[in-house]
Amino acid sequence: MGFAAHLFQKRSLSVLARMKNKKIAFILYNYPLGVSMMIINTIALLKRDNEVVVFINDNQHKSNPCEQWLADMCISLPDRFLPKNKVWCVVVKIGYFLWYALLSLLGNFVSWEKKNSRLFYFADLLKKELSKKAYDILIPVESLSLIVANYACDVPTGMVYFDMELLDWGSVNPLYRDKVELKKRQYTALQQVDHVMITSPERAKIFAEINKFDPQCISVLPVVPLRKNCENKSIYFREKFSIAEEQLVAIYVGSFKPWSQCIEIIKSMDRWPDNAVLVMHTWNRQELKSRYFDKMQEAACGRPVFFSSEYLLLPELNSALTSADVGLLFYESIDANFSEICFSSNKMGEYVAAGLPVIASPFPSLKSFIEKQGIGKAVPFDDIGDALRTIHKNKNIYQQNVMKCAATLFSFEEYFSVAWACYDDYKRK
Repeated sequence: MGFAAHLFQKRSLSVLARMKNKKIAFILYNYPLGVSMMIINTIALLKRDNEVVVFINDNQHKSNPCEQWLADMCISLPDRFLPKNKVWCVVVKIGYFLWYALLSLLGNFVSWEKKNSRLFYFADLLKKELSKKAYDILIPVESLSLIVANYACDVPTGMVYFDMELLDWGSVNPLYRDKVELKKRQYTALQQVDHVMITSPERAKIFAEINKFDPQCISVLPVVPLRKNCENKSIYFREKFSIAEEQLVAIYVGSFKPWSQCIEIIKSMDRWPDNAVLVMHTWNRQELKSRYFDKMQEAACGRPVFFSSEYLLLPELNSALTSADVGLLFYESIDANFSEICFSSNKMGEYVAAGLPVIASPFPSLKSFIEKQGIGKAVPFDDIGDALRTIHKNKNIYQQNVMKCAATLFSFEEYFSVAWACYDDYKRK
C-alpha cells in the first residue's frame, strides 16, 4: 500500500470542522520552534479556529529566531533563575557554570533530576501558567517537553505528543547524554498521553513497539510543506557566492554534525562533474565554532564549496533554495530515527517545496520512495557524481516529477486533517 493510501483509507477530511474553539498550548523545551516545518504548519492551521499559545524556554527562544507571527504567540519562560541586577546576574551565571561542570564530573553519582535542574525550574513556572487557564489540549514536542508537561500538569487534560526523534532503548547515541535515563522518563510520561503524532507509518509502527503504545492512538503527520503556488527560481545563493549561471549547484541545508555526513559529501566532490559546486547552509551559527566544522573546512580546501550560516525564515529559505539545482540529504545509519527518515526530514520537505530533485542516502525505504516517484537518486557517496550527471541531463523530467510529488504527496493540509480526525475519534469514544 502506498504512503498516501495508508493515510487516507479510513478518514474523512471534513472532520476538522469539529476542531474549533479549543484552547491549545504547545510546549517546547530546548526544541527549536522556527525551523521545524511540521510544528510551524500545525500551529498555523490550528490557530485559524482555536486559541493557540506556545510555551518555550527563554534560552531557546532567544537563540533561535522565528517568524513574527510565531513569536507573537510565544510565552517565553526562564529555564533557570537569574536576578535582575546585572552584577548579580553575572555572578549567578558563573555559579551555574561551575555547578554544571561539577555535575558533569560527578557523572553517575548525581541523579538525572539534579543534572536537569533547569528543566524542572522551567516546569515549575509552566505549572503556574497552566493553573491560570484551562487548556483543552497540551502538545509537548519531543521527550524533554513531554517530561515537562507531565510534571507541570495537575489537572487531567488532552495531551497530544509530537514525536520527532524516535527515541529507543539503545544506550549509545550521539544525540543524547544519559539516554537510557531519559528514555525511562519519556516512557513513564507517555502513560499520560492520549495521542501521538509521528511522521510516517513505519515510524508509527516502531514507536508502538518500543513504547508498548496503542497503534490506534498514533497519527501520521509527515514533515511536508503547506500547499503553495510554485515560485520563479531565485538567484540568492548564486548571487551571494558569485556562482555562474552555467554551473550546477548542489545544496545541503541542515546541521553541521557527524551524523549528517557533511565531510563525506564534501570528499565525494572529486567524482562530481567539473561544473558542479556545493553550497552548505546551516541555520545554527554556533556550529561554526565546533571541531567538526573545522574538519569540514579542511576537507573543503581546494574544492568548490561555499558555506552559509545566516538564519532564514522558512519562506526566505524556500526562495533561496530555488537558486540551486539539486538538494542533498545524507544520514549516518545510527538507528531507525535516521534510517526511516523519508517523511521525517525537514531537508526533504524543503527541497521538494523548492522544486529541487534530491540525492540521498540509499536507505531501503528512502531509496524506494525517491525512485518510485522519480524525484532523484538514493546512492552511496561514490555515486553522487554520476547521480548529478543523470539528473542534470534529464532535469526537465526530474523537475516535473518533483512538482507532481509536491502537489500530491507533499501537501501538509490533507495529512493534518486526517491526523486530527484520528485524535478526535479517540476523544469521542
